[in-house]
Amino acid sequence: MKTNRSNFLCGFMGAGKSTLIKEINSKENIACMDLDLHIENLYGPINKIFEDKGENYFRSIEQEEFFKQVDKFDLIALGGGAVENNEIYQHILKSGKAIYLEVDFNILWKRIENSNRPLVKFGKESIRGLFEKRIDKYQSLQHVLSISSEENSYTALLNALELNK
Repeated sequence: MKTNRSNFLCGFMGAGKSTLIKEINSKENIACMDLDLHIENLYGPINKIFEDKGENYFRSIEQEEFFKQVDKFDLIALGGGAVENNEIYQHILKSGKAIYLEVDFNILWKRIENSNRPLVKFGKESIRGLFEKRIDKYQSLQHVLSISSEENSYTALLNALELNK
C-alpha cells in the first residue's frame, strides 16, 4: 500500500528529527508529528518504558502507533530504531516519501552522550554498533539529506517535502 500524505523523517538518535519537527510545526503550514513524543504522551517516558517493560514492548507500541498515525500528518518523525521494524521499514520504503537525516556518527555521539536516551547507557561502542547496523536501511531511503548545520537541515527538509508533493 502506497501512502498518499505522510512523509517520514528518519535518522539515528541525535540527528535532529524532533528539533526539525518543532521548528517546521511552528513556522510552516505543515501538519507534523513526532512519533516518540506521541508515544511518551500516551505511555510515559521512553526510557521508563525501556526500563520497566523492555525494548521489545516499546517496539510493539511504536509499530501500533505508527500505523494509527500514517496519513494523518504531512510529516512524521520516526524514532531512530523504527527502521529496524520490518513492517515500518517496508511501509516507509514503499511510500517513496522517506527522508534520512544523515549526520556523522561522532557528531551524533556528542549530541547524545549525556542524554537520558535508554540505549546510551551501554556506551559509545555499543551505540556505534547500532548505528552501523541501521546505516544501510537509512541510506536506502528515497531522500538522503547530509546535514552540516541546523539551518541547512531546515531548508533541505523543506526542499525534500516540496519534491514529494
